[in-house]
Amino acid sequence: METLTLTLHKAKDTKNKVVYGTADGTVIQSVYIDKDALGKEPPEKVKVVISAE
Repeated sequence: METLTLTLHKAKDTKNKVVYGTADGTVIQSVYIDKDALGKEPPEKVKVVISAE
């Protein structure tokens, strides 16, 4: 695996985090990101690049 690029869609907001996941949920079920890390208005989509170390 060289790299895997995913577009994650905002699924829901919790008190302190925003939950993102792939549209069909087959690659990544969910990713919780602190709201502070996303700025004032969390984006509807984020792009994640995964690579082997």
